[in-house]
Formats: sequence, C-alpha cells, structure tokens
Amino acid sequence: STTDSGGGGLRGPRAKRDADSSARRRGLRERLQELDDNLRDLLVHLASHWRLIVGLSAATLAGAVLFAWSGVYSVAATSGHYPFFRLFLSFALDKSVAAHTVGIRIPAEVLEDPGAVRRGAGHYQGGCAPCHGAPGEARNPIARRMLPEPPYLGDRIRDWSPEELFWIVRHGIKYAGMPSWVAPEREDEVWAVVAFARPRSQTP
Repeated sequence: STTDSGGGGLRGPRAKRDADSSARRRGLRERLQELDDNLRDLLVHLASHWRLIVGLSAATLAGAVLFAWSGVYSVAATSGHYPFFRLFLSFALDKSVAAHTVGIRIPAEVLEDPGAVRRGAGHYQGGCAPCHGAPGEARNPIARRMLPEPPYLGDRIRDWSPEELFWIVRHGIKYAGMPSWVAPEREDEVWAVVAFARPRSQTP
C-alpha cells in the first residue's frame, strides 16, 4: 500500500507534465489550423475579387506611366527628392547592406595591419577622397552637388560595421552614383580601404 502510494506520488507530477505538454501541442495544432483556415479564406476572397484586384493594379500602373509621361516629375538634381522617397531610399539602403553582409568574415588582423592601413590610405586618396573628403581637405564642390550628396565620411563612418563598409566599397551603391570597386576580385584592396577608413577606436 505504501509502495503504491509512493508510486502514485511519483506518477502524479509526471502525469501533470504530460497533460500540460499534450494541451500545449493541442493548442498549437488548433492555432495552426485556425491560421490555415484564415489563409484559405483570404485566398478564396482574393480569387472571388480577382477582377477588382487586376483592375486596381492596372489603374495604378497606368497612373504611374501617365505621371512619368506628363513630365510633371522633375528629374533636376536641384529639386531634390520628395521626403518620403528619400526616407524610402535610406531605409532600403540600410536593409540591403545588412542583408548582403551576412556571412562576410573579416580576415585575421587585417584591420590592425599598418601596411594595410597605408595601402588603404593610398587607395582612399585616389578613389574616395574627392567625394567623401579627407582630414584637412575640402570635398570636390562638383561632388557636393550630386543627388544624393556623398556623405562626408567622418560623419557617417561610425554608422557602418567593417563588414558593411567592405560590402559598400566593393559593390558601390547603384542609386547614389557610387561606383563599385574597379577590381572587385581584389578583396585585399577593399579590406585595406576599410582598415584605413574605419575609426581607430572601432573594434571588429
């Protein structure tokens, strides 16, 4: 009798855990089934209104084409971008760079290599300084009239990790007029520029 009571006492918490686990699994299955039902309902709803959806899409596309055809939108750099479009481009830039730098690994000790820093200084002076400036040097006034204006590197360099700087320098930015590296296969040159440009206090 004592043994049975002890065994029952041991089985009690285990049975409760099993029941709780079963209830959680059942609840998860129910939620997944509800989600599947809602998705099916949405697809059925969209399918039943496909003419309206196609019509709205065609009207939107036609409106965009007519807007461009009208010539109302100014492509002049002096007019700047609409605020919402500028915010969209900035958001897209941040997300794109973050997504494309996944998996990039910094070569061992390259960022602290004095030789790499010296080589990077030469590359930077010839290819980057006219647009992004350098300590004690004014930026090219023509570059400052670009749209978007190339940022002064001292103001923006801390916004990017070494991996992100590597990707930007190597691939450029297509809607900002920033060219890709002239020899993209020379990753050592790109890392040298990153080693020179990054703040000395920034750790990889």
